[in-house]
Amino acid sequence: SGSHVTFVHIADISTEHAYLEKLEHYNLDLIRAKTEADGATKAKKNFLANMSHEMRTPMNAILACSDLLIDKLKKQSSTHNADSEEVELATMVNQASGQLLGLIHDLLDFSKAEADTLQLEQAPFQMFECLDYCIEMQTYTTARNRQGLELSYHLSPQVPRWVRGDVMRLRQALTNLLSNACKFTAEGDVEIRVSSVEGCVEDLIPNVAIQPKHRHNSLPKQSKVGQQLKMGPHSEITAVGQTPCYTLLFEVKDSGKGLGPDAHEWLFQPFCQGDASRTRKHSGTGIGLAITQKLVEGMGGYIWATENEEKGCTFSFTITLEECSEELVLGFINQSKDTAGDGRGERDE
Repeated sequence: SGSHVTFVHIADISTEHAYLEKLEHYNLDLIRAKTEADGATKAKKNFLANMSHEMRTPMNAILACSDLLIDKLKKQSSTHNADSEEVELATMVNQASGQLLGLIHDLLDFSKAEADTLQLEQAPFQMFECLDYCIEMQTYTTARNRQGLELSYHLSPQVPRWVRGDVMRLRQALTNLLSNACKFTAEGDVEIRVSSVEGCVEDLIPNVAIQPKHRHNSLPKQSKVGQQLKMGPHSEITAVGQTPCYTLLFEVKDSGKGLGPDAHEWLFQPFCQGDASRTRKHSGTGIGLAITQKLVEGMGGYIWATENEEKGCTFSFTITLEECSEELVLGFINQSKDTAGDGRGERDE
């Protein structure tokens, strides 16, 4: 009749407090360790990024001196029947120095990208001159090693003649992709195609495309003029004083060996190569594509790769560039003339 049952829970509060204090100490130790590790990593990256002058200058000196030595030996061989073996040895030194300088460039660029010290410039340039430069430089490099490989480019008439952006970084991205294509294409052709595209960038990427596992910016869905969506060859001015922006699609297509079935595992990963064995045919650091990804994403674009239907592969990326107004182009040309005239600069040919 009317009896009550009472349950009493007795908890050891001191044990719970000790556990929470221990957990807090663990968390503080983890935060401290992470801070120290991040500081060490940043110091390492900054050190490598700041070593540009110190590392490149000696290699440039070796290259220049070996070039002079080769020229001198060749003149002697034509007049005094000098030993051709000496020319061979000097040429080997020159070629090895050039390869080492290329590796230093790649490592320093990668370090700068990792340390977020890559700086982008905004200046007017002509797209066809940029493509001409890339093709000519790669043709010169390839011609010394291989015949039967044709390099070319196609520039859509819808692309503005003058655009504003970082031409040096764009050249570097295209040169990296060209070099990679030529490396794996024994014979056939390598082509750059540039066109103006409409619609969302996401729609340009095929489902079978190989994309970077980690990207450092969000997938660009639209080209911007100010904050407005304006894409394609018929972009309109959205505000007074603003010029149209164009989303440009760059494609580097080759007829080489292709990517391989496991390319999605290593492509765009730093220090990774399709063939990492000691007997591999092609040399390199495996960071060219990682650098290119950083450059493209630094310019607000996105990069991916696809297998061609017949043979070879295509690396594609998009960036958005502003069309230059006539006033800006004239000002840039006049400034370039003034700089060239007073001897303070030189023009890339």
